[in-house]
Amino acid sequence: MELPKMDRGWVDVRYTITAQQYWNKERSQHHISDAGSTEVTFDVFPQAQPEPLPVAPPPPVIQTPTSGTLLKREPNIHITGTGTPGNRVHVATRLFYALESNPGYEHKNNGSSTTVDVDKSGKWQVHLGYGGFTEPGYVNARARIVAKEIHREKDSLVSHETIREVPVEVPAKRAPTQAEIRQAAIASAMPADKMAEIQRREVMTSGVREALLRPMARITAPADNSSVGETLNVSGTAAPGSNLQVSVKRKLRPASRAGGKPMPSRGGSAEDLGTFTARADSKGVWKIRPVTLPTVRDSANAPAIEITVVELFAGGKQSTPHTVTVKQGR
Repeated sequence: MELPKMDRGWVDVRYTITAQQYWNKERSQHHISDAGSTEVTFDVFPQAQPEPLPVAPPPPVIQTPTSGTLLKREPNIHITGTGTPGNRVHVATRLFYALESNPGYEHKNNGSSTTVDVDKSGKWQVHLGYGGFTEPGYVNARARIVAKEIHREKDSLVSHETIREVPVEVPAKRAPTQAEIRQAAIASAMPADKMAEIQRREVMTSGVREALLRPMARITAPADNSSVGETLNVSGTAAPGSNLQVSVKRKLRPASRAGGKPMPSRGGSAEDLGTFTARADSKGVWKIRPVTLPTVRDSANAPAIEITVVELFAGGKQSTPHTVTVKQGR
């Protein structure tokens, strides 16, 4: 007897066999009934059940990198894991970070994605970029790895996602270059709405943004165009901990003829009164030691004192200078 064919996906398959006996009587045996005997029923099970229908596989396991790993500032991540042999694993990466200037807003850089096969031993691996390099000023920078397993027979059968976030190394801050400082100076003169639009689009580099946010070294005392006596006390503000260079020069006017008219000359002379260094404290305040000014001989031609401060950066670079000019009295 040929048994009915079993289809894939059937469960608890068995064959039920029913038997009944009838008497094979002769014509002369009218006394024997035509009715059959009592039915006998029993089940027969196949040696193997049909193969089940495919179902969504379990989530893959991400082995490396671990959540405690600090990723170096490199273009790719080496990712390894395990899964069901013969299936495929789809892996995607993305870079998340915030900026020191706005730690409440999180940026998301698209990374890379690919699909790899799980080998016979149940292992898989892949190298993927994660969305660019971290820059100075990034906070809470991390690479997010998302992996999901796909059934080898049916692409629509996909596992739940396995998510792993791994911190990424952020380089130390550096002093802005002269080009970045110049670009920051141009940007600072832009209308507020234009500046906001540029920042939203992230056109500027992090170095330029850092230069924009960094307080400029300024002279707060004495005030510009004020008068000073024989002693000059100079102080100001700058970024906390910054190193500053302050130069003081005295510009003498040309001598005058009788009647107050200046004598023919190409201009007055300049006298260097010294160059001083200072360091801003934790609040950004700095000052230099008092400077004793030479005596003024001609009050009618009071000299102008020019005071200039710059911030000093690594490699001999300097910030944009800030200058005030005061008049020296007697």
